[in-house]
Amino acid sequence: MKHSESLYDALTKDEDLQLPPKLDIAKLAAKEGSLSSKQDTLQKLVEEKTNAWMPRVASSDEKEESNAIQKRNEQTLQLAQEVELDLDALDKILNLKREGQKLYAQKMYVEALGRFEEALQVLPGDLEIMYYHALCCFQLKNYRRALMEFREIDKLDKGTTLPNLEKLISLSLVRLNQLKEAEEYLKEVLKHKKRDNQLMNILVYVLERQDKLEEAKTYARKILESEPENPNANNSLAWILYRQNGNLTDALNYVRQALLVEQNNPAYLDTLAMIYLKLNKQDLAVETLKKALALAPGNEEILTHISKLLAV
Repeated sequence: MKHSESLYDALTKDEDLQLPPKLDIAKLAAKEGSLSSKQDTLQKLVEEKTNAWMPRVASSDEKEESNAIQKRNEQTLQLAQEVELDLDALDKILNLKREGQKLYAQKMYVEALGRFEEALQVLPGDLEIMYYHALCCFQLKNYRRALMEFREIDKLDKGTTLPNLEKLISLSLVRLNQLKEAEEYLKEVLKHKKRDNQLMNILVYVLERQDKLEEAKTYARKILESEPENPNANNSLAWILYRQNGNLTDALNYVRQALLVEQNNPAYLDTLAMIYLKLNKQDLAVETLKKALALAPGNEEILTHISKLLAV
């Protein structure tokens, strides 16, 4: 298995782009008779009907996410007032957004995309709906469209309310094979987010894909300085040492550390198998590759490695 593909798979696990359970956020106390204006009514409707599901942000605590949700609700409310939407139209948009989010969570991306497109026809410029629209494009492998939309959202949002934009922009660039641009983008972002190991792991991947192995090792080791058990970084170092014909004992230690965290990760097992093969431990290599294939049936690169191993 090419390390580029195995690492990409490890960096884009379903849970990273999945929608966690709705968060309960405090509603403004609405005393009887207080909804005397259209603005109050719109605000109450947004707060009651907006679904707060968003892709999980590993670095945010519940309070920060609640604040981000409140900002998104306020943005929807402001847009609705600017275009003078009536309550029925706003109710329709919120329902479409909620339906789209549920369909997205069920991985019904085409159907979800339709809901978000319909909502944007009524309320163009709603950042949360735009975000989900771009996510659907990404999941449907329309990476060029997704990249364009993520960049537009990033300009409008300034990174304040919507999670994972930098990750999604960089992964879109990777999928478009724009590796040099991805490298430059990630290095610029990391000037301001020096402790973001997830972004740094993607940079390691991008550098390895470009055969910049020494630089990739430097960044992988930087990750391990702050997070010694980080599985992606450990697997990356193992694979780079394998590619460089480096210290295979160290390579084994790194990949075994990755497997301690994720023992059934087929990408990591594939790395382990190829190291075994280079150490002339063919039986262990075969056994490990079979396990990897059982976890990722039909994976072409694992099958290629099995064929290579059997030809030895």
